[in-house]
Order: sequence, then C-alpha cells, then structure tokens
Amino acid sequence: DFPQAVDDTAVVLRRPSNDLLILAARPSGTMNVLDNDIDAEDTTRSVIGVGDPDQGGDVSIDTDGTLLDYAPVPGFTGLEAFTYTMTDSVWESMAVISMTVTEGLDGGVGGDAFTVPEMGDAQTFTVTVEIPNDVANGENVALVFDNTTAPGNFSALNENSAAPGGMVAAGLSFTLVAYENGRLVDESYQFEQPVTLTLRYVNAEVADTSPSENSLALYFAQKGGWANSGIQVLERDNANHQVTFAVSHAGSFALFRQGFIFIPLVMNNFAQAPDLVVKSLTVLSAGDQGVSGDIQVVIANEGNGPVTEEFWVDLYIDPKTAPTAVNQTWQMLGDQGFVWGVTTSALPLQPGERLTLTLSSPYARPALSNIKWPLSPGISIDVQVDSAKVGSPDGAVRELHEIYGEPYNNIRRFFNSS
Repeated sequence: DFPQAVDDTAVVLRRPSNDLLILAARPSGTMNVLDNDIDAEDTTRSVIGVGDPDQGGDVSIDTDGTLLDYAPVPGFTGLEAFTYTMTDSVWESMAVISMTVTEGLDGGVGGDAFTVPEMGDAQTFTVTVEIPNDVANGENVALVFDNTTAPGNFSALNENSAAPGGMVAAGLSFTLVAYENGRLVDESYQFEQPVTLTLRYVNAEVADTSPSENSLALYFAQKGGWANSGIQVLERDNANHQVTFAVSHAGSFALFRQGFIFIPLVMNNFAQAPDLVVKSLTVLSAGDQGVSGDIQVVIANEGNGPVTEEFWVDLYIDPKTAPTAVNQTWQMLGDQGFVWGVTTSALPLQPGERLTLTLSSPYARPALSNIKWPLSPGISIDVQVDSAKVGSPDGAVRELHEIYGEPYNNIRRFFNSS
C-alpha cells in the first residue's frame, strides 16, 4: 500500500526571554512529523524534502522526521505553514505542518507543570499551573499563561467591570488560553480534567485582609461581569500564604477579596451579611439491613454578603424533639443524626451560591454521626445549617435574619418518601 503523510499541528510559544517553546505537537511530546503518518506495511520511512514556511520563517527537519529547529520571523504571531515530503524508498507522500505562533509568559501540555513568578500589580504573586495528563482525552491541548493585558486574550475581559458583590480586586489577574490541535478555543471550552492553580502571595495587603485570607476568591470574566462556575477551592494554606484552585475551563481570571471587615455593616437600616438556608433534602437511597444509604442536602446563601466562616450542619433523623434553635445538636434531641463540618475549602460561599452535601462529601463527619439503616418511610428528617458554636447565640455565621431580629430560618423539616 501507498504510505500516507498526515498533517501535523503545533503551538509555538514565544516567551518574554524570546525563546521558543513548542507545545501540543501532534503526536504530543516530541515533534516527529513521521510518527502519525500511515504505512500499512510499516516500512522504513524518511523525510526527503521540506518546503519553505509561508510567512518567512526557517525550519529544519531531520531525515528521521525529528523537528530540529523552527524559528518564525522576529515579532511574528499567527499561523505559519509549510510542507514536508516523506518516502518509503518507493512511494512518496506530502503533508502540511501548521505552526500557531503566540506569545505568553509560559505554557504547557498534559502532564506539564510550570511556575510564573512576579505576577500581579505589585509583582508579589507566584502562580503554579499543573496540567493533568488527561486534561483533554484524545486531543492535543496546549495551555498558554499570560497577563490579562496581552494581545489576543478573550474579549469577555472587561477590566472596568464591577467586582463581585462585597468584593474588591486583590491585585492579581491573568489569562489561561487554550489551543486544541493548534486551534484557539474560547472560554466555553471545558477541560476533561481540571487544571490546578496554586497562588502564593506575600503582599501584606492581601495576607492581612479581614476576615483573614479565607475571603480570597477566584473569578473569571464573562460578558456582563464576573462568575465563578467551574472554579473550586482545593486548599487554603494561610500559614504559607497560598491558596489552590481547580479550574475546569480556560478564561481570563482575577483574584478578589472581601472588601470590608466582617462585622455586619448596618447603615440607614441596611446590613450586608450572608443568610444561610436549607433548600432541599433528598433521600438518594434508604439503605437496607447492613447496607448504608445516602442523603443529599442542598444549602444556599440567600443573603447579600459572602459566608467566610466555617460552620456545622446537623441532620436529625426522627428526633424525639424537633430542633428550634442554634446549639441544639442532633445528639441532644434524638438517637440518630449526621453532621457535616463545612471548612474553608468550600468558602467563601457567595450570595446566591449553593453547596451540596452528601454522606460521602469531604465535609462529612461520620465519627460524630449515627444512622440506622434502612430509613423508615414517612419519618421526619430535620436539617439545621450553622447549627452550633459554643458560647454564640448566632452560631458561627452572623446572618441577616439575626441582625434584623427576624424569625430564625436555619431549620427545615422534611419527610422520607422513599
């Protein structure tokens, strides 16, 4: 059979030092133009000719297919293409190599990790990017990290757009630009596995902010403002002044912090504070004798300020006495119940955001819980959010209804219909 040369793509990143880094070569890894060519007889193939790049660059490819050198003309960004011809000593075939030349601070492909120092307004941030091997199954994805002011970044970024409610800029913004098989994709592109971003900071304005560094939150720009969907806090390490996020998409990102000291501010009878409520309870599985079931609870912040303090959630299964106030834990009112301790990895919980809890969620505290399976149909199940804090009449989180003296709204009763 005839051998067939197959087109290749790569992203060529020009970094500030003016060195070139080849990313997302297909096949991924080393750039060998013969690796993806087709030859049913698996004969020895070699490169016998290379065309001139169409934008004036220089290229050199070894006879074994290895890309020895590629250099676009100084200052060039965009797409440059050239051909190569391969042979199995009898037949010949030609294909096109497309190089997408871009600029950025650094970049990588699946399995890579890189660190960019001196980021942010005061050049006091360091950002480490870790790209999982399976960031995009079956596709070659290159990620380019850059400042938000760099050319070619997403049009959705609006540096003058208002900060999220109750937040102010924390002095760091950047872009994570994705290319799939050499093609620029927009911020709607979703990674198969999230990319990890670790932000380290030494700026006292950030580290000393109230209510501590727990208020730091990462958002991405979209038309009309900022959003945080697809962004998850993995770890807050206040001792070492760093926070780690997982992001599921590319985009233009900015770090924000709470813009006021977290003592609820009341001016002209208006307070800015969170308000935690229980939105729903679902018995996912009632279990069986010797077999654990599962329960899902959804809580929400319906206030106008973020939740930044850790808090407890109690589940009361068929309590002898229904809970009516804070500091009434399930052990005080019945024989069965479950506890979650929501920690800083889920915070801040911004106005309008929800948090879903199950018996296997990271915040579950089975050692403090007791459930006898199966759950009987029709039994009552109560849930209390921000359920306890010793010595506090308001729990761990000071909420709007508590500030205004309104009825307590942290408890909700359900009945098992499974």
